[in-house]
Amino acid sequence: MTVKDENIGIIVQARTGSTRLHNKIVKPFYNGLTILDIILERVKSNRYGALVVLATSTNPSDTALEKVAKHHNIPFFKGDEQNVLKRFVDAADYFGFSTIMRVCSDNPFLHLNSIDELIGEYTRNPADYISFMNGEMVPVIRTHLGLFTEIISVAALKKTQQLTSEALFCEHVTNYIYTHPENFKVKLLPLPSFLKNRNDIRLTIDTLEDFEILSELYSAFIADASNFDIKSLVDFIDNNLALLEGMKNSIVKNSK
Repeated sequence: MTVKDENIGIIVQARTGSTRLHNKIVKPFYNGLTILDIILERVKSNRYGALVVLATSTNPSDTALEKVAKHHNIPFFKGDEQNVLKRFVDAADYFGFSTIMRVCSDNPFLHLNSIDELIGEYTRNPADYISFMNGEMVPVIRTHLGLFTEIISVAALKKTQQLTSEALFCEHVTNYIYTHPENFKVKLLPLPSFLKNRNDIRLTIDTLEDFEILSELYSAFIADASNFDIKSLVDFIDNNLALLEGMKNSIVKNSK
C-alpha cells in the first residue's frame, strides 16, 4: 500500500481569527518568516510526496491566507468557519483524499520525521486514526507538546458526522474518534522515553507569551533548518530554565 493508493493528503488548518492572539500565524516569527510559512515549507518536505493543502474558512478575514498558499504553491480551500469537521470532510472530498493528515498551524516545532513516520505506519498498517501518545496514554493532540500530528481516514471523519453533531466534536476534528475507540480503530504510538512524561514542555502558540517564548527558542535553536533532533531540543530547553519556566506558567494558564 502506498500514499498514492490511499490518496493521502496533508491538510493544514489555518485561520487568522484566533480569540487569544489575532493573526498569530501571519505575524513575523523568525527572520521575516511567519509560523504558517515555516509549517507549510516543512510539511511540503515530507518524503512521501503527499499533497499539502491549506484549509481555512469562508470568513473574509481569512482571504489573505490565499495569498500565502499561492506564495508556497499550495492548493487552497475555504470551508465552514465554526464546523471544522465539515471543513475537513469537504476539503478531503474536493481534493479526492481518502486519508488525511491534520496539521495545526500554531505549532512551529512540528517535527518532519514524525510526519513521515505516521504516513509510513498508515501505509503499512492502516487504521481509522493514528497518532502518538504520552506516558499517560493521552493522545499528543491533547498535550502542549506541539511536535506531532495525526492521520485519519476520511471514512472515520464521515462516520463521526453521522454519530454526533455536538459542537465540541465539530470544532475539534478528531476528538470524537479517539475518545470513542469502541467505534473506530485507533492506534496510538508511544513517544520516546525521554519525552513521554514531559508535561512541562509547551511548544504550541495560543497567546502573546507563547509567541515570544517560542520565537526566542526558535531563533536560538532551530535557525533555518528544516528538521531537527527532538532530544537535542529537549536538552536545550532543560538548559534554559527561563524558557522552561515560561512554558510551565503558560501551561497553567492554558489548560487543555
